[in-house]
Amino acid sequence: SKTSCFSSDLSIKAAFAGVLQRMDLELGQSIAAGSEVALIGSTDDLIAMINVAQSSAQQLSLKQKVRIDTYQQVITGHIVRINPVVFENTVEIEVVFDAEQPANVRPEQSISAEIIIESLINILYVQRPAKVQAASKQFVYKLNQNKSEAELSAIGFGKQANRSIEIIEGAQAGDTLII
Repeated sequence: SKTSCFSSDLSIKAAFAGVLQRMDLELGQSIAAGSEVALIGSTDDLIAMINVAQSSAQQLSLKQKVRIDTYQQVITGHIVRINPVVFENTVEIEVVFDAEQPANVRPEQSISAEIIIESLINILYVQRPAKVQAASKQFVYKLNQNKSEAELSAIGFGKQANRSIEIIEGAQAGDTLII
């Protein structure tokens, strides 16, 4: 009979232990040999896949430190791969954990990350004024010492970090800028 050609045990077992991430089959569905049945995610040796804005990608380098927030704890890691392809104005990077992988991380878990581009110590900085870019010189109003008048002053700006920008010339600590 035809049924004798089939095994009575139609169970499928994964080659390794993990977490079931996706199963596209329905009960009783027929599949061809070699078809994907499910996606099993390993819970060992996970990496963080982070999308970075294309405009910030030129600041990335291998081994850069990254702080990963799992919304339960903050873990440190470093960049091991930067995808050379831009997709939807983002560049994907891969980050591995510096210490042992925490027990509460899972495949496909939502995270946020902070990439540490550079640590600047003892710098003068302000909230970045509108239309001011890094490594530029702009005219900004600065209050005089009596704080009674504002004078247009040339200010040299250095490196930018998020909403802050470094002042490299034209102002000192304690000066009040009108931004």
